[in-house]
Amino acid sequence: MFRPGDEFSPSTVPSSVSRTGVPSGIKVFNIRKSDNGTMLFDVEFISEPSSKIVEVDYSWGNTGHPITSSKRAEWTESQAYGNLSATLKTENISDGTTINMQTNPGINSDVRFTGTVSNNECVISFTGTDLDRFTRELSKGVTNHFRFSVDAGGNHSDTFPWIDFVVVRP
Repeated sequence: MFRPGDEFSPSTVPSSVSRTGVPSGIKVFNIRKSDNGTMLFDVEFISEPSSKIVEVDYSWGNTGHPITSSKRAEWTESQAYGNLSATLKTENISDGTTINMQTNPGINSDVRFTGTVSNNECVISFTGTDLDRFTRELSKGVTNHFRFSVDAGGNHSDTFPWIDFVVVRP
């Protein structure tokens, strides 16, 4: 289930960020096979950076599920919608920083949506062709994986991503 050199950390897909969005800071790396056929790896505990995504809210989702649930938000596809958005609250992330959103990363790794931080808030809106693309990328009746991450080219590239799980009901 691994290739030499693989890593499992807050920045990888899959991620060591918990299903509740809480970063564990665990980094498993230098994965390798031993001479006797067992697997060896190194473990590091990364301190959470001061810049962080602290909350995500959806304009369309029922986020009333407990944080320990296997899904945090639920959306009924048949609900009327015109402008969907995800609003992220941040701490210590500079204005103008781009935050990327991926739906089901690893499956649709090239599908990204973006927003820009202003006053510790970032809104990612889906309208027009972005809305069409967003709704096409969601799998119906199963848990979808959303990954919000700070643009790697910015000052806050060490910020742990926020992982969220959303179920779309047909």
